[in-house]
Amino acid sequence: MERTDSYLYKAVRGDENSVTELLCNLIRRKYILNIVLKEIGLSEEEINSIAYNDIKTQKSMHIGIPDIIIENSETLILFEIKTSKSREFEKTQIFDYPDFVKKEKQRKKFTKLVYLIPMNHIETEVVEQVQKEYSDKLIRIVYWESLLGRLIEEDIDKDHPINNEILRYISGVVIHSTPNFKLSRQEVVLMFNQRDLGYAASILDKWKKQIALIKVEITDYLNLNTNYSWKAGGEQFDSYGWGQYFDVEKPYKGYFFVGFNLIYDEFIFAVSIPKEFSTEISKGLKFENEGEYFIPITKYTIIDDDFENNLKVEIKNILDKHFAGIKV
Repeated sequence: MERTDSYLYKAVRGDENSVTELLCNLIRRKYILNIVLKEIGLSEEEINSIAYNDIKTQKSMHIGIPDIIIENSETLILFEIKTSKSREFEKTQIFDYPDFVKKEKQRKKFTKLVYLIPMNHIETEVVEQVQKEYSDKLIRIVYWESLLGRLIEEDIDKDHPINNEILRYISGVVIHSTPNFKLSRQEVVLMFNQRDLGYAASILDKWKKQIALIKVEITDYLNLNTNYSWKAGGEQFDSYGWGQYFDVEKPYKGYFFVGFNLIYDEFIFAVSIPKEFSTEISKGLKFENEGEYFIPITKYTIIDDDFENNLKVEIKNILDKHFAGIKV
């Protein structure tokens, strides 16, 4: 997820993802970013090499999906975050992440793997052993209690009223297991750059209008080029999806969905097809869950002036390749 994306739907959950996103919103301010980077042991030279746009959350990599990635031409820092003392690490996080960071040291000037955990975490000794094997310069162990204490000590809550609420929320999740309050949607909105919010809202509004224009043509296209009976199904515009269903009525029941899909706890603009209705070519796609494949729609399709025509063409191409039984 790029830092310019909207994660309104993620930020109020009482879990590691919410803590990760709230932490990233705190370090939107350069001086708070510097405090955090100093706390994990970065030098001034390393800190100066990092810009806010270098920070991403839960980016899929071949080794897994680290919670936070800081990367540019000189630097690679992976964060693996645990907010519960009893939450164990996955094997890849203990074995593959350190090897990957060590190898990246050959082509990057600064590399680190940071385990951000509560004190007395169930696998503290495990990550300490990893640190011994690879050196404390490459592997850093940072405790939430220390980091939060440092942020409180720096009075960051005076910079913006929402900072105090974020610190209270994270402290509640990490130290007390369950927070005794929740951020309201209005409070979460305060954390975002209003220009980013306005841009995201305009994209969603543009998509909602375009789907109304193209759904008839897409349905007609399917009815003309297959032996099935199709209709435009229901619309979905909520925190789990933002788009349009297309339903097969005969000879069997089936569907596909076009729009913003929630997968891996973030949104992608894609066509989602149930696996039982997909073609062989769909197997092994990067985006999938237990029941569906997600074929991303390219970004230029959304932002191009000829959005409507591009969208129709791309949806047709995706269906031709990935929806079983379509013969054109």
